[in-house]
Amino acid sequence: MPEKHNKLLVKNMVCQRCIITVYQILTRLNIPYRKIALGEIELSRKLTADESKLLEADLNKTGFELIESRIHRTVEAIKRAILEYINLGMESQDLKLSSFIIKKIPNDYS
Repeated sequence: MPEKHNKLLVKNMVCQRCIITVYQILTRLNIPYRKIALGEIELSRKLTADESKLLEADLNKTGFELIESRIHRTVEAIKRAILEYINLGMESQDLKLSSFIIKKIPNDYS
């Protein structure tokens, strides 16, 4: 399991094109990563302060934003769950949206 400091949450990553854009930013900045997914970057190592500033600036230029607070992380996790639910299509949605979110997010739904 990756260390917590190696996982970055990114606001406004909602499609495959967003993943490609983040990939291009990481490649250009020569920042090693393990995985890029909607709303998440799993890094291979902890970033230096300079790398962090450069990455944040480049993400901001393209409309993305690093998520720092617990509330923002929860909101983004819910957004990702909703997008995943929508992408399942009507025939594959055997759970109510609220049940799907509860299954995906390890927080108290209330």
